[in-house]
Order: sequence, then C-alpha cells, then structure tokens
Amino acid sequence: MLELTNPVVWIVTLILFVAAFVLLRAWFGPETREKRRRRRNHGRVVSKAVRPMVSLAVKTKSERGQ
Repeated sequence: MLELTNPVVWIVTLILFVAAFVLLRAWFGPETREKRRRRRNHGRVVSKAVRPMVSLAVKTKSERGQ
C-alpha cells in the first residue's frame, strides 16, 4: 500500500497531473481546435461509403473517343 507521507508519491503524482494538464491543454487549446476545424473544412471531399457508386447510362463526348 502507498504511504502518503512519502514525498516521492507526491512528486510522482504532481508530475502526472502536470503532464495530463499539458496534454489536455495542447489538445483542447483554441489554436489546436481552430487548426482541426480548418483542416476538416478545407480538406478534400472523399466518400468513404462502402456501397457501389452510381453511374449514369449516358455516353458523353469524352467517352465516345473523339
């Protein structure tokens, strides 16, 4: 069992809390949120649907071998 009077326990706990605070602040900071939003809004549009893509039965000029 941990002995709470041991200063090593408090130092390790403090280091863990500081590390968690820094990581959470870096992830949820305003700059990082803005960067994620900008990447999501300005990224390429890719369909990841697992279904057959619809194609029309129309011959265009480029398909006729002009």
